[in-house]
Amino acid sequence: MPRYLIQNNSKNPVRIAGVLTLAVVSYNRNGSAWISEDIFSSQDVQSKLSNGSLKLLETVGETPPPPPEPAPVVEPEVETVPVEPETVEPETAEPEVVSDDEAMLDYTEMKFKALKDLAIERGLDVKGLRKKQQLIDLLSGS
Repeated sequence: MPRYLIQNNSKNPVRIAGVLTLAVVSYNRNGSAWISEDIFSSQDVQSKLSNGSLKLLETVGETPPPPPEPAPVVEPEVETVPVEPETVEPETAEPEVVSDDEAMLDYTEMKFKALKDLAIERGLDVKGLRKKQQLIDLLSGS
């Protein structure tokens, strides 16, 4: 594990990682100390190194290799197959002929509101009709 020799470059004592204080020593020489990699890599020490209040003098021991770069992501090639649009032929269906019994059956499955709207659409007078059967009789007779 590497160790780092750092030196105090300021005129005032510098506190590192809340524990170690580097003070100015006699003969106008700045204080220095050996620190571990954990302390050296802390944000506190790195900011003091960048602003010039600390100076790195020496590194002893192996420095760890830089972390490997992530492998590039290779996306599989997707083969695109052209799709032909489906052609829909219009149906020429003949209109269904509905007998009165079938029409009566359809009306009985419909709700009152739908029957009333259908009668109004056909121009029939629906005033006074309050029951579903009355609307069915009106629509069947038209």
